[in-house]
Amino acid sequence: MEEITIRISDIKDFSGGVITYTLSDDLEHYIDLERCRKNWVDHVNSSGSYMDQNGNKAVISMDDSRYIGTSDTIYEERCVIFYEDVRVRLLIGQNINKEDKIFLEEFFRKLLQEQYLVFDNT
Repeated sequence: MEEITIRISDIKDFSGGVITYTLSDDLEHYIDLERCRKNWVDHVNSSGSYMDQNGNKAVISMDDSRYIGTSDTIYEERCVIFYEDVRVRLLIGQNINKEDKIFLEEFFRKLLQEQYLVFDNT
């Protein structure tokens, strides 16, 4: 699957369920968190990995999930993968500076305020 990699410094704004970022092309690109949520639900349902409380395979609906992606550690770097139509990998790294740490705390606080969740895959 195609994937885009961004860093903390690429993120320019996060409001109204949309993350705005720029790449080397200097154009604004967007992550639509509602689309990520829909893609997450589709991914879980197509994988057959969701089980109900009785251990039976089940499907989930948009009403059942607020997840927009996963957090993971790959090649020694922490990251969040947003389930956009083209996956967007936000590299966080292991040793982040104070400014990035403050930004991430605010970023994840806003995600929670808007009721979006990231599945912890670590």
